[in-house]
Amino acid sequence: MDHNFIKLQKSLGIDFKNLELYELAFRHPSYLNENFSFTTNTNQRLEFLGDAILGLILADYLYAKFPDYTEGLLTDLRSELVRDQTLSIIGKQFGLGDYLILGKGENKSGGREKESNIADAFESLLGAIFLDHGFTTVQKVIQTIFNDRIDSIKVEKLKDPKTLIQEHYLSYESVIPIYELVKKEGNEHNPVFTMSLLINNKIISYGKGGSKKQAEQDAARSALKYLEKE
Repeated sequence: MDHNFIKLQKSLGIDFKNLELYELAFRHPSYLNENFSFTTNTNQRLEFLGDAILGLILADYLYAKFPDYTEGLLTDLRSELVRDQTLSIIGKQFGLGDYLILGKGENKSGGREKESNIADAFESLLGAIFLDHGFTTVQKVIQTIFNDRIDSIKVEKLKDPKTLIQEHYLSYESVIPIYELVKKEGNEHNPVFTMSLLINNKIISYGKGGSKKQAEQDAARSALKYLEKE
């Protein structure tokens, strides 16, 4: 393994000051299982730190970039960006699998290609950059990495059913959808709500869920299916 991380430093556009910190960022828990000592640590703490930093910086970036987006849409967009599949794709672009320090068993089982391992390593790397260079540098790295990816996401696919239904009827009929409770079943610990969706006082769909909000989304989802068929 390249303990100097020359290629990675060049790709990120920064110089690593504390190389031991970055080596720790790639030390998988499986390595500790086979090489236990009280002085050996894994990348799990750095992963915890990097996960929090990534969420914060993306939240701040999305909030400023999309002033018209609702809280729900911003949340969905951030969730799309930080899921393991997305982080693994980014990590593979930087060749992070090559730097992983794995136990023999994990290495033989294809651990360098595992989505979760690479995603965790990416978050750990962000944690290491933060400790090594500070907030401003890791913020710049994250924004550079995610800017094009954010622009390429089709926001319509992230919008929840209620938002899509409301946009449709406001645009085409200047009508605001209304949701009404039809009935509540079950007990207090496991309730089932049935909600109706009305347009111009006419019921167009029903939905069920463990809360009124879930039932409303289900009703909106049913209405969307009807619109797609139409």
